Amino acid sequence: MITSDLGEFERLAAIGYDDLKRGCYDAASARLSEALALWRGTALTGATEFLADAEQPRFTEFKMAALEGRVEADLALGKHDQLVLELNDLVERFPLRERIRAQLMTALYCCGRQADALEVYRRGRELLAEHLGVDPSAMLNNVFQSILNGELTLEVPGAPTRKLNVTSRTAERPALLPPDLADFTGRESHLRRLFAEMRSEGRGPLAISGMVGTGKSSLAVHLANQCLPDFPDGHLYVNMKGGDDLFQVLGKFIEALGLDGELPQSLEERTQLYRAKLADRRMLILIDNAQNESQARMLLPSIGRARGIVTSRVRLAVLDGARRVDLGPFERAEALELLGKVIGPGRVGAETVAAERLVELCEHLPLAVRIAAARLAARPHWSLARLLRRMSDGSQSRLDELRISNLDLRAALKQNYDPLPATKKAALQRLALLGTYTIPVWAAAAALNVPEREAEDLLEELVDARVISVGGPDREGRFRYRLPELFLLLLMEQGEREYAKAEQTAVHTRVLQTCVSRMRVAGVGERRALATLTGAGPPIPSDALPTAEPTSDNGEGLSFASVQRWMAESSSRISTSRLASLWEFCLQIAAYIDGQGI
Repeated sequence: MITSDLGEFERLAAIGYDDLKRGCYDAASARLSEALALWRGTALTGATEFLADAEQPRFTEFKMAALEGRVEADLALGKHDQLVLELNDLVERFPLRERIRAQLMTALYCCGRQADALEVYRRGRELLAEHLGVDPSAMLNNVFQSILNGELTLEVPGAPTRKLNVTSRTAERPALLPPDLADFTGRESHLRRLFAEMRSEGRGPLAISGMVGTGKSSLAVHLANQCLPDFPDGHLYVNMKGGDDLFQVLGKFIEALGLDGELPQSLEERTQLYRAKLADRRMLILIDNAQNESQARMLLPSIGRARGIVTSRVRLAVLDGARRVDLGPFERAEALELLGKVIGPGRVGAETVAAERLVELCEHLPLAVRIAAARLAARPHWSLARLLRRMSDGSQSRLDELRISNLDLRAALKQNYDPLPATKKAALQRLALLGTYTIPVWAAAAALNVPEREAEDLLEELVDARVISVGGPDREGRFRYRLPELFLLLLMEQGEREYAKAEQTAVHTRVLQTCVSRMRVAGVGERRALATLTGAGPPIPSDALPTAEPTSDNGEGLSFASVQRWMAESSSRISTSRLASLWEFCLQIAAYIDGQGI
């Protein structure tokens, strides 16, 4: 290129840029093509090495800017098909040039090739991170997000926004995933593991389980949204809690994937068609609130490049190839962080003690914390201490306070409770009459009036149903079971309506009888201690307590120390009126056993 060529190039390019800004795309394309035609070979060929090294990058930038401007004009003119081949070559030659990559994504999108467009973005993101250690620019991210939303427009600085014509094939790239939570909080260790699993070679689904309110759906939706660039063919979503059966869901998924003709009218035919449409697609399928493995297995991809995420209250133990994550409550710091994100860190910082106690009353349960935070956000004139006082004023008021708009903790807990068989509901209500959320097997057996083995089997079934949890072994290695405190409040409401005072008394009596009868041969001090555990009266005379050796239907002796610890823990959570009755029962039982010579 000689000096006169450079001058002519700059003149033509300036005219082309001006036409582009004015929306005169035909003229812009012609002038910029004419300018680019002046480039015949490499600039400054034959010049000194010093001059070439100094000026060649600047001249190359002139050429690339003109080339990008001409492509912009051709995109506006609808020449998408012709541009794809050229832009593919340019992206290969200039992989870190984001404007060209965005233009290729736009051309592919307008050709109805959304999956390919998103793959171009994914590859660009990887290259930028690998070579420069940076994320894609706002411009490239905006194009990516617009393609995801199906709302891509052509924006040229200084020119009016132009709507792009897109082929009807866009309907074949479904986008059913809910939006991510703007204030998603916590679960960092779980997310690291889940991200690693999503990018691994394995094709098994991710199964996220947990009790009500632990944030299973929020975690799954957040994970899925973060992984969208890895699945350019789209994403499917269904919440099985909504009541749709598999036949209906398969119909919705098939229609989202693109249907030619009528939907098959049998479940088997729909399943076959659904799997055929998934076979060669890099898609993400999220099945929320699956009731069992059969539901999940029917909707999750079985072959091909698609990946599945499934959430369920129960552990999907026999879901083939699944990578499992089980969620519990938040850590204290996570609960406080969520509270701060919703109401503002300033309010939390101004009342740190009240904030910590508030999340404790929520048991660090994400749903309960979010509801409490939403109530405070809706009432900026309330202090945290005010809500704390309201939640501490009696057992029922805590559940009353934990509801706002469509968020209701009591209703969420009842969704866990209502589907249970009547026998399990009755068992839970009797266990709730104990007034404590830590329950050893022997106490459950006494409350339910069944052998220990039967009580243990029932407790394990309730663990499987995710209404109670295993609280870990006591000091002697025996497992104890735990009723979540908020769920216990619900059960106490139910039990006090269902059972007469006589039944409540009978449950307490059986447990206290078990406490007395299961004491091993103990010293006077230990036997006196049983009577003083509740703090409701003077010690029982030592001669009023039995010294019989206990028996256990599972062949294990139960030490007085373990009984004493559980009674001490339980008594701190039982109302004053109930403590008095426990004291009375303890006296009566001791006198009865002594009188019978047991």
